[in-house]
Amino acid sequence: MKVNGVQSINGINSYNRSLDQRNFSANNAKGKQKDTVDISLEAKELHSTQNMAEGRTEKLQSLREAVSSGTYYVDSRKIAERLLPFI
Repeated sequence: MKVNGVQSINGINSYNRSLDQRNFSANNAKGKQKDTVDISLEAKELHSTQNMAEGRTEKLQSLREAVSSGTYYVDSRKIAERLLPFI
C-alpha cells in the first residue's frame, strides 16, 4: 500500500489557511462589536427559586432545633393521608 504524503499536507495547509482567515476577521471586528450576555428564562427561574430557598433556611433551622431537643411532633394521620393515594 502506498501512502501519498502530499495530500495530507494539503489538507493541513487548507485548515491552517481557513483558521488564519477566521482569526484575521475576528481581529478586525473587535473594535466594532460589544460583548453581550443573554440570560435564559430557565436560568432566571432557577435564580428566583434559589432566593426562595434562602427564606426557608430559618424554617429549617427551627425544625433542626425541634428535632434535636425532642419537641418535634409528627402527626401520623397527616402522614397516612399523604400515603393513601400511593397505595
